[in-house]
Amino acid sequence: MKNIVCYLLLIIPLLFSCQKQFNSPPYNDYEKKIRELPLETQKIIIPKEWQKMDSLSFLRLKNTTNIIIDADSIPTWITKFENVKTIYSHFGKIKSLPINMGNMENLEKIAIFSHSLEKLPSSLCSLKKLDYLSLSSNSLQELPDCVFQLKNLKTLDLISNRIKKIPPTINFEKVEKLNLQGNQIQELPESIYNLPKLKEISLGGNPLKNPKEIKTKFANKGVKVNLE
Repeated sequence: MKNIVCYLLLIIPLLFSCQKQFNSPPYNDYEKKIRELPLETQKIIIPKEWQKMDSLSFLRLKNTTNIIIDADSIPTWITKFENVKTIYSHFGKIKSLPINMGNMENLEKIAIFSHSLEKLPSSLCSLKKLDYLSLSSNSLQELPDCVFQLKNLKTLDLISNRIKKIPPTINFEKVEKLNLQGNQIQELPESIYNLPKLKEISLGGNPLKNPKEIKTKFANKGVKVNLE
């Protein structure tokens, strides 16, 4: 009996809150417009004021495929957007990505640049459809090794970070372009020379120990090398 009472005390407020489409009045005109959008809306902008807004304003848009983040942090509830294919954000202070971002299994493109990203969640490695990852101009010192195993990735852009080393084993099957320019890399693993689809790699601005040897090895594989 006690368990039933506890259950009712939990569920009744929840049911009451769901009687209306939203929990609170619109925070501002933008949120009001969000609520007026049709459920088939495919593109939304998450503004700086998202923490003051009712997350239901956004979560109702289940068919959203493109998200632009105009804020200094990313709400964890965006991982409930199961149909999202693209996440884009630039010029802000984002320091981290949601831990369970790997739940967004339809993600194909992530572009978060000119922010303050310091680390990536390992769940990112669960994004089997990801083909484009751009994290330029952040503060990354390393990436989870599994990122270098993403099977469908075609472009990896890490320009202007603080990365010091690349893991010894890279198993990219489809990567065509690698931009590692402006980091702190001194050596490259041998596995990077055997990427089957690689067409172009940028390494300028790194304190490479053997740039001439690196250039020769890639040239022998028919890969365009930029060391400037």
